[in-house]
Amino acid sequence: MIELLNNPGLKRAWEMIYNADETSDEFPLLSIEYIKEKAYGRWGEIFELLFPGITRVNSYNTYCTCPACGKKWKFRYFNDYEETGGCICYSCHPEGGDGIATIAWMLDCSQNEARCFLSSLLQTDLLPADTDLQP
Repeated sequence: MIELLNNPGLKRAWEMIYNADETSDEFPLLSIEYIKEKAYGRWGEIFELLFPGITRVNSYNTYCTCPACGKKWKFRYFNDYEETGGCICYSCHPEGGDGIATIAWMLDCSQNEARCFLSSLLQTDLLPADTDLQP
């Protein structure tokens, strides 16, 4: 698993949302559709913030080292990665998935926990805002 919690701001956001319930006033839980809409075209930004040093390639069909398991030539981003956050590792994440599934896989948490974390991330100043978010 990639070590996310080296960044104090992200650690605080993770702890707040991880310990909160779905009715939290500080970070209301956003719907999956709303998260995907707000993250559309910004997954590269989100991943670079969450996983510093993650390999970015010019061609999304190029295989590179997996940021989770470290195996070479097993990982690649999907062609629509910036829009969906989708990627796959043929070694440790063969089912692939969208950005929410990828974050759950890389953080070794459930998709609901990843959704909660993305809800908090999209509602803080840790990620530069493109629009005002209202759940």
